[in-house]
Amino acid sequence: MKSTFTLLFTLTIAFYFAQVPDWTKTSCDGVQYNMHSELANGNAILLDFSAMWCGSCNQLAPEIEQVHQAFGAGTANVKVFGFLIEDFQGNVADCADINQWDQNHNLTFPTFNDCYNEYGIYDAEYGASAIPLILLFLPNENNPGSSTLVLNYITGLGLSTNDLSNDIINILGNNGFWGVGINENNAMEKELVKIVDLLGRETNFKPNTIQLYFYSDGTTEKKFVTRNF
Repeated sequence: MKSTFTLLFTLTIAFYFAQVPDWTKTSCDGVQYNMHSELANGNAILLDFSAMWCGSCNQLAPEIEQVHQAFGAGTANVKVFGFLIEDFQGNVADCADINQWDQNHNLTFPTFNDCYNEYGIYDAEYGASAIPLILLFLPNENNPGSSTLVLNYITGLGLSTNDLSNDIINILGNNGFWGVGINENNAMEKELVKIVDLLGRETNFKPNTIQLYFYSDGTTEKKFVTRNF
C-alpha cells in the first residue's frame, strides 16, 4: 500500500509540473497564434482536440463554444482553440472540413487543421491515446511553460458535474476569470440560475460572504453583499 501511494504521489507531482508544450499555428482565416505568447499575456487557455468521426467530440463541441461565448469570444482573458485532427473518414482534416465542423456546431473560436503533431505532443503529456482531449491551463505569465493544468477531460481532473461548460466556467471563476456574457445586449433578460460558494457547492444567498452567481445567459458574477445586523 505504501509503495502504491508513493507511485501515485510521484505521478501526481510529475503531472502538475510538466512543461506545457508550446505551438504556433495559423488558422484557416490566416491568423497566427502561439500558445506560450497567449499564456504570457495572462490568458487562460482551453484546448479541444477533436475529430469529425468522434461522437463525444460532436456532443461536446457546443459546450466548448458556450465557454468561448461566456468569456466574450476571447476578449475576457480566456482563449479557446480547437484542433480538428481527422474528417469523417479518418483522413487529415483540412480547412473545408473545419468550415463544415464549425457550421455543424455553430463554432466561432479558432480551429486548426494539420495538427497530428500537436495532438501527439499533448496526448503524450496529458492524454491516453483518446479523444476528445480537452485541457484547460491557467497562465504563468513569467514562465508560460510552467502554467497550471486545471482541467483534463480524459483523466477527470477538474470535472465535478455532467456539465462540462459549467465545470470550466466554475474553475475559471474560482481563479478570477469572469465571463462577460453570451449576449451583452440581452443582459437585462438574464435570470439567476444558481448560487455557489468558492468551493463550487450550490447554496443560498448569504450576506457578507463571497459567492458566485450563475445566470441563464452564461455569465458569472462574483458578489460580496454587505449587510449589517
